[in-house]
Amino acid sequence: MTDTSSSRLHKAARYYAESLGWVLLPCHGIEDGKCTCRGPHTDPKDIGKHPALNAWNTDSSNDVNRIDSWWRTNPIYNIGVVCNLSGLVVIDVDPRHGGLASLDKLEELLGETLPKTVEAITGAYTMGGKVLRGKHIYFKCDPSEKLIGNLKANDLPGIDIKHNGYVLM
Repeated sequence: MTDTSSSRLHKAARYYAESLGWVLLPCHGIEDGKCTCRGPHTDPKDIGKHPALNAWNTDSSNDVNRIDSWWRTNPIYNIGVVCNLSGLVVIDVDPRHGGLASLDKLEELLGETLPKTVEAITGAYTMGGKVLRGKHIYFKCDPSEKLIGNLKANDLPGIDIKHNGYVLM
C-alpha cells in the first residue's frame, strides 16, 4: 500500500479500532470538490461529513475486517468515531456561533479551566475579515453517562457536546 492520503485514512481507521477500540463508521469523502455520495448538498459544510452507512448507529464497528472492507469500497472515506460507544465525549466549539466566548464562559461557570487533553482544529471560517478555527476537545467518558448535547439553552451558544453522535477524525 502506498502512503497516499487514502491509505493514511485506512491505516488511521485500523489504528483507532485495533489499538484504541474505538467504534467507527465510514463517512463520505470529498473528491474534486464534491461529496462522494454524489447527492446534492444545499449547505457546503455538509459535504464529506455524513455517514456512508444508512444505519450508522447500529452498523458502526471496531472490527478490523469490516473496516478494511469499507476502505476497499472507497479509499477516500472520512473516518467517523461514535463517541459514546468509544468512551468519548467531545466538546465541539464553533466560532461562527460564539463558541470561543462560550468556552471561556463555561470555564468561568466551572470555576476552573478544562483539563489539558487532546484537541483537534476544525474548519476555517472568515468572520469580519478574520479567519477563525473551531476545535474539538476530547475527553474519556463512561458510555452510559447522560450529557447535555447543546449548551445554547444554557446561554452558551456555539458549543455542542458530542456523546450520543459521532465526530469526524
